[in-house]
Amino acid sequence: AFGAEQLHASGELERVQDAHARHFVRFATEVDSDIRGRGQLDAMKRAQAEGANTLAALHWLEGRARSGDAGAVEDGLLMCGYLCWPWHIHGLHLTGSNLVDGFLPHVQGTAPSRGRARARITAAMMKGSTGDWAAASEAANGAYEDGLSLAEEAIAGEAALHQGYIHLSQGRLDEAGRALEDSVTRSE
Repeated sequence: AFGAEQLHASGELERVQDAHARHFVRFATEVDSDIRGRGQLDAMKRAQAEGANTLAALHWLEGRARSGDAGAVEDGLLMCGYLCWPWHIHGLHLTGSNLVDGFLPHVQGTAPSRGRARARITAAMMKGSTGDWAAASEAANGAYEDGLSLAEEAIAGEAALHQGYIHLSQGRLDEAGRALEDSVTRSE
């Protein structure tokens, strides 16, 4: 508390919080990259150890997003996208869902972005894991369309994977098969 008071009094608080948020956007990017490779266990340990810092960064970005900072919106969306797997593995589905829900309304009706696409994948995972299949399907479909629009095969492929899982959970095996095949094809 004392340090925050001193930063506030010196006028440096906002600059330091912006730098903190930028650092944790990079951190989340690295965790996501490592979780998809051979560094999974280390990535999960780092994500867990820095959970409070990533949440603080996301809350700061969300506040900036509410004040109209488009860069903060994109950074928050990217962080939510990059933290999808750590949140899922640690069972933080409601936390992840609430955080991504704080950013996605800022990009309704806008052009696709990498952040929006990634955050929609997170929304699909979080909503599906809490049984909100309609919201999960909407998010996965939106992520898929964003991935196609951005010519991001990896994003479209991961979104198709979630579409397949959602169809499976609902007993729609034919639709699941088509979506999962699409995901595999896009991942090759």
